[in-house]
Amino acid sequence: MTDLPAFLGLHRARRRGAAARAGLPAGSSGLSLPPRRGGGVAPAGARLSGGLLWRQAGLSPPDRVIEPAVHAGRLMAQGCELMPFAPLGAAERRHWTLGGPVEIRLAAHLSAVRTGARAAREEIRRMESWAVEAREATTGIRGENADRVIAVFAACPLVSAEDVAAGAGISRVTAERMLNRVTAMGVIREITGAARFRLWRANPSAA
Repeated sequence: MTDLPAFLGLHRARRRGAAARAGLPAGSSGLSLPPRRGGGVAPAGARLSGGLLWRQAGLSPPDRVIEPAVHAGRLMAQGCELMPFAPLGAAERRHWTLGGPVEIRLAAHLSAVRTGARAAREEIRRMESWAVEAREATTGIRGENADRVIAVFAACPLVSAEDVAAGAGISRVTAERMLNRVTAMGVIREITGAARFRLWRANPSAA
């Protein structure tokens, strides 16, 4: 096997210089962004340039937009203690294929972030309501384990048994027993249908 990356179908970036600059603010690799009042580039715009430079550097195939989107999302959320990632609205993904002036692409990206933030806020509220209903539904389970398991799902709605054990501070056996019991109550549901490597998610409609 002389070319393992090719065998695995891995994309190769040819422009190493641009790749090294993909995390820098505006102005790299010929990219310029509109300045804000008072001079300089707004932080959101400067960090968005990382995603644009990612594509410009050829770090991913042109038809794969998730990698530059994730890169830009993480850069845009730098310094935010409560949100490590700037969300994108699902319906706004098409903006990554837009061409034209950077001002148009920047406006589309900020619109996607705004849509994503609103959707994330609604999802947080939905999970908060689910957690309240889930705790009421599991009041018959003795001890604190049910409440701990619900807290894990409220923080991360898709989890494995290992995630529950670690997040709730209980053993793997106890986690699996609690998952099976709460699943039978309809509060959560298993989504893989497999015997191994199972995943569970909250079931708001039934809690």
